[in-house]
Amino acid sequence: SMWDALEQGKNPLEAFGNLIGDIVKKLAAAVILYYPDNTLLHNINSYIDDVDMLMVFDNSPTNTAQNVLDLNNKIKYYWDGNNEGIAKRLNEAIDICRKEGFEFLLTMDQDSSFKKGDFEKYIKAKFNIIKNQTEKDFFIYNADDPVTAKYINSYPFHSKSFPISMQNES
Repeated sequence: SMWDALEQGKNPLEAFGNLIGDIVKKLAAAVILYYPDNTLLHNINSYIDDVDMLMVFDNSPTNTAQNVLDLNNKIKYYWDGNNEGIAKRLNEAIDICRKEGFEFLLTMDQDSSFKKGDFEKYIKAKFNIIKNQTEKDFFIYNADDPVTAKYINSYPFHSKSFPISMQNES
């Protein structure tokens, strides 16, 4: 992945070059369950439209949530009947993200949700990171992403920017 290449000392453009030929997947999410209650589906629905894939790790002894969650093709449900704890399941989520090409992972609790407009506030807060970058930093972004396109001109930045596009070669 891009992060592995950066850890190996490659420059950001070279590291990102590994992804240029592929469709870049953006945001995966993971939620770990243990005896979920009837608010689970409401909570998941508050953010499912904003992620590209949701991994649900059920640590409950029975897989009662699978029937409800199988209705959405963005959701991948994992259950083995064991309570392996949160850390192990999050490490599994990271491994899956790396294997499937996701660069970002949002972690949620089974009782966590976003209020209307909160996810957009979260995205705006992430864009504030580029305001603190200097001329020595790199800002590599997906120029085809509608969320990025919506906010990119609203945030002044001083870093070297590298827009990547699968639609426009330049």
